[in-house]
Amino acid sequence: MADLKTTEFRGLAGEIVAGFLKPETFLTAIPIAIVFVIGTLLIGAIGLPQMVTVIAMFILSGFIVGRYAMSSVYGDHLAGMFSTASSAGDALNYAIRYTILTILWGLPVFLIQKYILKNMFMYGFDPQSMASAGFNGIIMAITFFIIIVAPTLSYIIAAGTDSIGDLFSAKPWLWLLTTRLNDVICFYASVVGGIVTFYILYFIPLVVLAVVGMSIAGEKALLVLVLFFTPLAASPALIGRLAGAVIAGGNEQSGSDSSGATAVPSAEDILSGKVSLDSASSGTSSPGPASSDTPQSGSVTGPAGGSGEYGLGTIHKLSSEPSDELIKWLREELKNHEAIVSAYLFDKADKSGQVRTTLGIKLSDDTPLGGRQKTGKALAQAARGSPLAAVKGTIILLDDKSALRANMVGLKVYQKK
Repeated sequence: MADLKTTEFRGLAGEIVAGFLKPETFLTAIPIAIVFVIGTLLIGAIGLPQMVTVIAMFILSGFIVGRYAMSSVYGDHLAGMFSTASSAGDALNYAIRYTILTILWGLPVFLIQKYILKNMFMYGFDPQSMASAGFNGIIMAITFFIIIVAPTLSYIIAAGTDSIGDLFSAKPWLWLLTTRLNDVICFYASVVGGIVTFYILYFIPLVVLAVVGMSIAGEKALLVLVLFFTPLAASPALIGRLAGAVIAGGNEQSGSDSSGATAVPSAEDILSGKVSLDSASSGTSSPGPASSDTPQSGSVTGPAGGSGEYGLGTIHKLSSEPSDELIKWLREELKNHEAIVSAYLFDKADKSGQVRTTLGIKLSDDTPLGGRQKTGKALAQAARGSPLAAVKGTIILLDDKSALRANMVGLKVYQKK
């Protein structure tokens, strides 16, 4: 059994579900319904062949979920349909990956039910029918299980892969169903629990609204009943946000657990100098400077420990010292961006599982979302052909928690004066 970690996804899932239960979800459902209806009408009007129409519908549904999933991957866990945290191109690429994944699991299921089960699905999925079918009943139960879970798992895999080639590898699936199995269970609990709780919270108010409306406007008020479908219509937002959060929240959660592991010190303790980087790494408390302008690295190895396995999204100290040329280039480039507060180099597994030297950038708290994107894109453009690109480096923007972890583990290469 894989070493299952308590990750930051748990907290993110609670935040996302809490956001879904707010009245704003009634508005969230509107653009989803509009995009779906318009897309469906356009696909139908084109008159595509049946198989192409099915694929087009998968792309459409993937695009809608992708608008929320990719924004969540990039840090906006309560994203709306028009969030600027991700682009329409990100959502389209996500939709294509999701469609390919659906074909990869859907085609074998189709062949099994057609040639092995011989269309037994038409007789139902009740236990009596499956039991009377003998061995085929077991196959039918497994196939039915795949039909239920594969679409939602594909949403997560599509958010955690960058290229088409990654989709044909077993590595993302093994990672998801072993290392992140607890988070997968939490994912499903959050999806189902969020929708059910929404009905519990708003059922009586909606009934009252329908009764009052009918007493005033008669049968025209029956349109209020459409509101009862809100959690289902808005479910792509919930599923997408949670799928992206599974990828973004892969870091091991700090804090004490029942096994008696020592909690990671708070940001205030480290930044105030109450705990040094070295002591924070080992879990002991001793006075010392929190940080300095000179490059340094801590001794924390992250959730993967010393096994050499890099969990997706985890931060590790550098496996090798960066060149002077790279340090010089970074300091010259970073000081040109007013929003950058600090920067760190560390090792991090990307979405395909490849370990890269990563430049983590902490921006000032008052930087608007558009400014974050502008800074990130400008750095990515500048990095092409630079010493960072030569070491297959990548650039990410750090939130407060990730910045603290990078401060403890990474090699500080820049600090705003």
